Amino acid sequence: VALREATGDFGLESPPKPRGRPKHKTRAVKSKRSENAATVEVDANMHENGLSLISAYELLEDNPTFNSTHEKLLQFK
Repeated sequence: VALREATGDFGLESPPKPRGRPKHKTRAVKSKRSENAATVEVDANMHENGLSLISAYELLEDNPTFNSTHEKLLQFK
């Protein structure tokens, strides 16, 4: 079998590169948005009730019982 000489240039083209930021799927965007809304709602409720880590430490300072602290501690999530 006789093969001819290859005289033409043979080059591979690289695939097109994406430009810009990757597109997010609609489902991922909606879930992230609802997660952020839930976090904001929890933070607003804690602020409205005057709850913080400092108030939790104050509740637990001197030998607390469940009956004395359960209302405030159950508000933490």
